[in-house]
Amino acid sequence: MVHQRLTAGDFLIEIDEDTYFNDVSAAQRGPIRYFEREVPRVAEVEVWTKGDNLALNPRERAGDSYEIGGRGTPNQATDGLYQTEWTAWGYDPTIVRGTMWLDLGATFWVDGLYAVMRRQRSGSAFAGHGFLVSDGTQLKPVQLDNAEDFVQLEEALQWRDIISAEHFDNRQPRVLMFGEDFAPRKIRFVQIRNLLSPGSGARLAEMQLYGVGYPVDVSLHSPPIRLTNARGNFIRKTLPRIAWSADAVIREEDPLTGQTSERIEPLDHHPEIRLDIQTRTSDQTDTNFTYYQVVTVGGDEEREEVTKEVYDEIALEWTAWEIWQTLPASQQHASRTDDDGDGVTDEDPIDLIDNDGDGLVDEDGRKLRRAPRSSFDKDGELAFVGWSEWSENYQPTDGRSEATITSPSPRKFVQIRFKISSEDPFKTARIRSFHIDLAPPLALELAGELALLSPQGTTRPIGDLSAEPMDYSPPQDINPLTPQRFSYFARLAAPDPDDPTVRDGVDEILIVAPQATELLGVRIGRVEVERQASDFDPAIFSTRVLKTHFDQAFARRPDGRLQDADGQTIAILPTGPDSLYLRFPASLNADLSPDTHALVEVQFASQAFREGVLFPAFARSSTDPASFFQRVDAEAQDATELVASGTARVSLQAVGRRLINDVQVARVFTPNGDGVNDLLQGRFVLLRILAERRLDIAFYDLAGALRGRAGSDLGQAGQWNFAWDGRDEHGQLVPPGIYLCRIKIAADRGDEEEIFPVHVAY
Repeated sequence: MVHQRLTAGDFLIEIDEDTYFNDVSAAQRGPIRYFEREVPRVAEVEVWTKGDNLALNPRERAGDSYEIGGRGTPNQATDGLYQTEWTAWGYDPTIVRGTMWLDLGATFWVDGLYAVMRRQRSGSAFAGHGFLVSDGTQLKPVQLDNAEDFVQLEEALQWRDIISAEHFDNRQPRVLMFGEDFAPRKIRFVQIRNLLSPGSGARLAEMQLYGVGYPVDVSLHSPPIRLTNARGNFIRKTLPRIAWSADAVIREEDPLTGQTSERIEPLDHHPEIRLDIQTRTSDQTDTNFTYYQVVTVGGDEEREEVTKEVYDEIALEWTAWEIWQTLPASQQHASRTDDDGDGVTDEDPIDLIDNDGDGLVDEDGRKLRRAPRSSFDKDGELAFVGWSEWSENYQPTDGRSEATITSPSPRKFVQIRFKISSEDPFKTARIRSFHIDLAPPLALELAGELALLSPQGTTRPIGDLSAEPMDYSPPQDINPLTPQRFSYFARLAAPDPDDPTVRDGVDEILIVAPQATELLGVRIGRVEVERQASDFDPAIFSTRVLKTHFDQAFARRPDGRLQDADGQTIAILPTGPDSLYLRFPASLNADLSPDTHALVEVQFASQAFREGVLFPAFARSSTDPASFFQRVDAEAQDATELVASGTARVSLQAVGRRLINDVQVARVFTPNGDGVNDLLQGRFVLLRILAERRLDIAFYDLAGALRGRAGSDLGQAGQWNFAWDGRDEHGQLVPPGIYLCRIKIAADRGDEEEIFPVHVAY
């Protein structure tokens, strides 16, 4: 409060409270003013940072840190606290310490690295700033299951030094803080060492990384998706197709205000953004147990997590106590007494083992006076095991964001993995939705194996049903330059008995080869099977074929039909030249018993130009027009005991290091329009090209000038045909003479080309 007196001049002056009430008349007393006294304070603080510290607490983003040898506290150099630190001992390659590995958990666009040291009496700053970074590019395979595996990164990754010359040597003068700015680059892993000072320790309080834009790549996993019926029971389903919806996200900055915004565009308009989608499937479950030691204190139960070994020890103590309580007094042990009269005391306590090898169990031990002090318990959690390998990346089909699932099915569980990557810091993708089609299994098991026909198998007529193992060999060491004769075996179990829509099973088979095929013949039969546990995991079962019996054969007739001895035919349905699509006269697998499966052998001739190329196969029912194709599982499967390939992939012979092989071309042609030899036609084979690469076929005169092209496209392994009509790029006929044909393929190891002369005559 403020007390005031009114002066003769009608001014108000401040007086104290006692004067106001004791010395001033009522006429002179002014108004009392009330106010709240406030201490000056800060109303608002703004901190302008460089952005998000990408190195902060990497464990929260699937990253981690580790010091070689498992010592030290490298995580304290990225915890955001100046008071904590990692002691960076001077690097010495003969001592297992002093190297810190940092995994950011994802790859980011980084343009700045900053380090802060703590001043201490002994040791403070680095002598030499050894900071190497990597975007994860591998020089050799590496498997990172936990942080202890980071030591493999030294030789497995491609590393780059990002410290400038002015910042590397920190011995004179020594600085406790420094920053290194550079053009945005991809970084996921960092290696940190205190160089130039063996034996001395520096204190790295914080290391910070800052960047721009979106992460370079992000991986997302779905949880295991359980396929269940209305009662909640796990059921096996065929997974024919996956579809997804995704967009490109473009970040823009207003040049005037500096404000950023995001724009959504179709993903297929931005080839610099890549979306990888993969699946894997499983049929197997297990239980993961957590073990506890239980102690009761003051009436309250306390549970402490322990190892299985400790849990088993406590359980054995309780088993011994329960057995002890059931023993009559004449059989109960006495401590420090030879209960069995063999001259040794307490050598065979109650543990269900004959410890002294006398043929008696638990006959001589100590007296048990009370029950164990603690009890035991365990909790079980469902675990999914037996996963297939991750599938190949799914790509849009015919312009639609959908693809055929290549993971084995039918299965009970499926998991999906997405990876978003971009070559532009300000562009990424978002996944709006995905769905998987489910269908009842046309065959509860559908297994395939590819075999190469041996000379004996090649001479055996298709109508001879007494095939034997000597007729086949695994598809290995195949010459890619000559056609080979193959057999594809497909084993089919009965259809899903719980779904009447598929009771008719399979009557169509589709086999897709990497090149054009020639159908030779078909055999149909039965195989006897048994279920057996895996040698590595008894919880995982597989099917083993015991015996194959063929009872029907369809030979290729001169008119092209497939017909058996009784006149029945297999319809050859229209498809591409690289595929065989067959419709059988009856169901292959209806009404089969559990220990009998159907078997189909399809013999054909084809070529393979790429190592490990897959011959996929599918089964379908023609009785349902909406029926999906069910994929044949050909990874580590046993379709017949006649061959032990366990695969539908081929392995090629080594035929040199050349990518362009078996070039065949007419050396003379006459493009004069008379309809005879007007085109120069040629063919060649590309080997070992796994992904599409730029392929160019061009013609030059002897002075090196381009005079025509026969094609320029993206190509991969396979047989290529080309033709040239003798015209240049303006449509004019070239003069007669000698020209050079160049076939050129762009490869990772450098361009490869073949050049040969051709003659134009009129």
